[in-house]
Amino acid sequence: YEAATEGSTRYLVSGYTQQEAAEACRQLLQKVVENLCGEVRISLDDLEIIGEGMYQISFTYLLNDTQIYAQQKLAEFTVEQGSIVSFRILVRNYTDSGTSSVVLPERQAMAAMTTMGHENEELVLVYFDTGADTILPSWATAGELRGRGVA
Repeated sequence: YEAATEGSTRYLVSGYTQQEAAEACRQLLQKVVENLCGEVRISLDDLEIIGEGMYQISFTYLLNDTQIYAQQKLAEFTVEQGSIVSFRILVRNYTDSGTSSVVLPERQAMAAMTTMGHENEELVLVYFDTGADTILPSWATAGELRGRGVA
C-alpha cells in the first residue's frame, strides 16, 4: 500500500509518538495475519526514527515461538505525521504440520558454529523462509542473520 496523496487519512495513528505508531501498525498487521497467515504471531522487529514524527517500522512472524526469517522483511510500515503512508506485508500461510523436525542439539550446534568461525556468538533457533512449501527449523548465529540482511 502506498498513500495516493500527502496527508492521506486512510490509516490514521492515534498520536505522533513511536509507541503509538508501532501499536497502530501492529493492529493493522494483526488483522491481516489472523485471516491470511495461519498460526503465526507477530513481533516487533525494528523501529527506526527517520524524522520528526516519522518512523520506519518492521515486524517479523513467529511460529511456535520461533522467529521466521525471509529474504525480505516480512512486514514494513512507514508512518509520517500521524498516518501510515505505506506498508508492505509478505502474506504467507504458516501452519504447524504436527510433524517433528530434527535439529542438532544446542551443544553440538554450538560446537559446529565454533568450527565455522562463529565463536562466542549467540545461537538462535529460527525458521528460514526460502519460498519453498515447507520451512524447517535451523540454528543460526546473530552474525549469520545480519549477513543475510534480516537481523
